[in-house]
Amino acid sequence: MIAIVDYGVGNLRSVERALLHAGGQPKLTGDSDELQRADGLVLPGVGAFAPALAKLTSSGLGRRVVDLAKKGKPILGVCLGYQLLFEESFEHGRHEGLGLLRGSVVEVSGSPRVPVIGWCRLRQAEFSPLWDGIADQSYFYFVHSYTPSGSPNTTAP
Repeated sequence: MIAIVDYGVGNLRSVERALLHAGGQPKLTGDSDELQRADGLVLPGVGAFAPALAKLTSSGLGRRVVDLAKKGKPILGVCLGYQLLFEESFEHGRHEGLGLLRGSVVEVSGSPRVPVIGWCRLRQAEFSPLWDGIADQSYFYFVHSYTPSGSPNTTAP
């Protein structure tokens, strides 16, 4: 079972439908014990960094996600959920993140417009099972103004 962390933010049903389509057995939950029993976690999110982190923190789910990740539980962050995994964000000021990944979340630079909206090709920089069945240079749809900077493939201490 894959637990979709329900902390009151975001694209829960979209993530659930995607996992079902991929053959997974997702469960929407904010229950700490169910997160413990899950084979992996998905941290979804849509919105602004600080309010989302506040919801994770006030519910205790942020600490639980960090503890489970440090024990080896696989975690996939989607959209804002991915950004929350980093050490900090500079969206509307500086805010500490969950600190699972090194680096900062910063405003997108070098784009002709922000927010970045539209279809973009992605290059596979290194192997990941997440790319299984997806061709290099495939198109993905984006709507974002902030992006991680730093070394997202390394965990924070």
